[in-house]
Amino acid sequence: MVAAGSHTRLLAQIALPRQAVRAGMTRSGIGALGLALDVAAVANIGSVSLFGDLRDDWKKIVAELDVSNSDVWRSFFDGVSPNWNGEAKALMERFVRHTTDKIYPMAKDIAAKMSSMMQSQRKEIFEYDVSVALLYLTSGPIFLTLMAASATPAGQFALASFTLAFIAALGNLLKQFADVIAAYESGLNGVEMAVNTMNSMVFTGGDPEKGGRDLKMYRTVTDPAQVDSGFWDPAGAK
Repeated sequence: MVAAGSHTRLLAQIALPRQAVRAGMTRSGIGALGLALDVAAVANIGSVSLFGDLRDDWKKIVAELDVSNSDVWRSFFDGVSPNWNGEAKALMERFVRHTTDKIYPMAKDIAAKMSSMMQSQRKEIFEYDVSVALLYLTSGPIFLTLMAASATPAGQFALASFTLAFIAALGNLLKQFADVIAAYESGLNGVEMAVNTMNSMVFTGGDPEKGGRDLKMYRTVTDPAQVDSGFWDPAGAK
């Protein structure tokens, strides 16, 4: 596990080499694109620990859903089902069997996918951060050397050639980063569709702001006076 704030320390470590890189690209006379890519590449350096924490948060949600699902199942089939009959019991059983038993696996699958995506993002961010840092740490001293020799035509040519190579390497890293983001957004789109499907089963019109679906648990179901009326019929000792 990479310590929290590692990206901040990484930025501090590449600060001096980055100055040399920027100065070298400016001296080369062809570094305008490189300077723009430099800003984008460094701005994309991210916190590995953030994605690690999010991964662990989603793993906890998976475990909590397992416990909650078990609690619902046991509450009904250990507490209600052996002791009661009637319309209310039948309604609750249908809900437990056909709704909660579908919702919990869906919610667990969503949480598990989010945890996996956070782990994947953690890995990709770590690899990107390391690649950018190595590029600057190795290129900074070379730019310093080439700038010192740039007073001659051959030295200026070497500086320009290395600037082009650096720009190409930086551009390749940014393309890889963009590909990771695109894949991540595609994964999130799939999760969003799964969430919409789950919401349609739970909320009125699939909209959480409209509240939960009406389970048709009429007031008579919770009225003690309705015991023995057909809604709640004792099946044995309570």
